[in-house]
Parts: sequence; structure tokens; C-alpha cells
Amino acid sequence: MIMKLKKYYWILAVVLVGVTSCRDESLYPLPFNDREFAAYLRMYSIASNVIDLNANTNDTGFETEFEIVDREGGNLLESINFYASFRKTTGTLIEQGLTDEVFIREIDAAGLFEDVPEPTYSEYKRATIRITYAETLTALATAPTQTGTEFWTSLARKISFPGAGSVLAGDQIVYRWQIVMKDGTKYTVNNPQGSIPAQANMTANITGGQYYSSPFQFTMALRSLPVGSYVGTYRLDQIAIWSPNHSVGIHASSFPAYMREELFESGQTVTLSAPAGGLSTQRELDVTYRGQTSRMLLNFEQADPLAGQAAANVTAALTTAYAPAAAQTGARGTVFVQLQDTGADCSAERGLYWVTPIAGIFGSTAAGNNPATTDLGAFLPDGVLPNRGMYLTGSNGLTPGDVFFIAVDDDADEYGRRNGYCTWTRRVYLKLTKL
Repeated sequence: MIMKLKKYYWILAVVLVGVTSCRDESLYPLPFNDREFAAYLRMYSIASNVIDLNANTNDTGFETEFEIVDREGGNLLESINFYASFRKTTGTLIEQGLTDEVFIREIDAAGLFEDVPEPTYSEYKRATIRITYAETLTALATAPTQTGTEFWTSLARKISFPGAGSVLAGDQIVYRWQIVMKDGTKYTVNNPQGSIPAQANMTANITGGQYYSSPFQFTMALRSLPVGSYVGTYRLDQIAIWSPNHSVGIHASSFPAYMREELFESGQTVTLSAPAGGLSTQRELDVTYRGQTSRMLLNFEQADPLAGQAAANVTAALTTAYAPAAAQTGARGTVFVQLQDTGADCSAERGLYWVTPIAGIFGSTAAGNNPATTDLGAFLPDGVLPNRGMYLTGSNGLTPGDVFFIAVDDDADEYGRRNGYCTWTRRVYLKLTKL
């Protein structure tokens, strides 16, 4: 425990605002002992990147598990203030733009943040916070009316909030939050309108770093998921496993046979359902994983996992994944797996975690870099595959034979870094077929 505390205090000492390093105070007589550490609010695990326009407005919204980091292990946070702006990206150019930012609500931190149960390396407290679409709409309705001819400092046209009935799939809501410490200091970032609040904590390491993951702002895309879709019984098969850090060539020559494991029992029957109290786009299922039962949470989102890929790679990936070929047609969405503890532990302080892979594909149609033309051996991909799971957005997943895919980076660490927390991080591709 002492070693863990030293590690985290060292990180804070290097990065956070107001931190001092060891020096002879007699040579530089400033009141170092009176200085306060800054703080940041890590977005530890994001439940969803979308708001569902087909759902009850209380059943969809912005939800994240936050981790508060300060010198007292997360005990210095007083409250969090949440704000929102609406960005219209659909319709004509004159209709597109950005509303004023509006205040949603203040959340008291007292009794909300809790210690992380073992096994964990975290010395800080976490809490799951949801800002519903319903309360967001109520707040946005108070946004000032705009003329339609003014602009936000070259960022976007000023617009009035058009009302819930005029919000379309593809539009966005930008959430911003401000943390208020018990000593009265506040930390946030500049809002979408270009204003920079006092005490903005915009160090690149804090707002954009993978470890700190504290942007103080998040953009949610609006979409429409068919009500009641992707539930019921499915057959689950593990169709591929590979290392996200390897090329096809490395897999063909030196991927260890002992790493070609069937981590998820193929042929198992699983039942997808909407989690009690969850978001409308979420589904949960119990899977047989590493010989035990683990609960997995999914989120059906609108981003195409093959976006930006060459046409030949898209065709190759769909051909590998789907059969018959007719099932390949239609718009695609991403099956998102939030950072989550599998429940399987590999030591007293380490557990196995799943996280959504980065975007892109494994392999390509380029000569010498195509799994379909290279014998990679058992369990390794036999064709081009997208790194992320996918589904067809035009399907509701309820017809026998409907197929969708889940991809996870297995054995990420507690913060989602793909560094082989317990064994070796591998990307696992699962195929689910409706029964």
C-alpha cells in the first residue's frame, strides 16, 4: 500500500499545477508548505458515446464513471457543475451552428464518491454520474435566442435551441463540467463558445493524456436505435484472436501457439437484455470466459468501425465477417464495450479488464499484408477484420440468423491501457448469431 501511495504522489508531483519539487527553501523563500495541489476528474469508464432519440428521455444521456484525483485521495472535492451546448450539424448551412452554453445542475460530491474495491491500484474514489437527456433538454430550452447572423469567434454560427422536435440524428450535445474543491478553487476548460473560465486546467497531459483522461468536456452524438432491438438468445463464437501490437508478418512467423487461446467458449448460448436502470442503447450478457461466467456490457453506437478505410479493405472485412454476401449490405455501426472489470483476477492486486479496441483494421488487401493469403494458424484471423465490433444499423437483430460482432482488447490494465496487465493484451473477435 505504501508503495502504491508513493507512486501516485510521484505522478502528481510531476504533473499537477502548483506542485513543488525538492529544493532549498532558504535559497528560494516562497511558502511552499502552504501551496495546495490541483485536482482533476478522470473519465474512468464511458458508458455511451450516443444519446438515443427513440428512447424515453430519462433513459438516455451522458453517463461516465469518474475518478477524482487530488492529494487527499479524492476527499477534497466539494461538487461538480455540469453545462451543455447544442450543436446542429444537420439541415442547411443557415440552420447549423452552436447554442449558448447553459447550466444543467450542481452535483454534491459528499457521499457520492467511494473507494475502489480490491484488487485495485487506485488510491482514489470513483462515482458514476448520469446527466439525462430529459434534464439536458430542459436546460437547453433556457438558452438565449440568437439572430442567426452572429458567430462565436470564428468557431460556429450562433443559433437558438430549435426544440426537442427539431433535433435529428447526427446533431450533437457538448457537455462541460467544472470541479469545485473544498477550498473554493475550481478547474475546467474553455467552453465550446471559446470563452476561457478562470482557473482553467488545460494542460495537454491532463485534458488529452490517456492516463489522466480528464478533458472536462465530452461530445455526445444523437442517433436512433430501434426500440427493443438486439435482445434474446444468440450463439456466441470466438472467430479470431490476435495482438493489437503485431503485424500480419509477425503473426505468421512468431505469434506463440500458447497465446492462440479460446478465451470465450465457442458455441455457447448467451442472452442479451437491457440492463436494469441502464441506458437505452446498452445491452448486457453473461459469457463463459476463461472458464468462468463474466458479465459484459455493450453499447450500440452509430460510428462506422470501417470509416476511412479503402474500399478494398471494407469489402475484404465484410466478406470475412458476414455470410452470405447479401448480409453485408447496409450502414454499419460500432458495438462499443466500455472499460470494465471481467471479474477474473490474476493476482491479489490485479484483475483482467476489457476495453474497446482502437479504430482501424487488422491486415489489408496489400500484397504480403493480408491474413486471407497468409496461413496464421488456429484461432488467428483468416481475413481482414475491423478492430472494433460492428452491426448493421438497418437491422434490429431479432430475426434468426441476424449477426453482429463484439471486439474486445482483453487484459488491458485498470485504466484501459493495452500493456498486458496480467498476461499479454490480445484482441478477441466474437460473432453472435440470433437463434
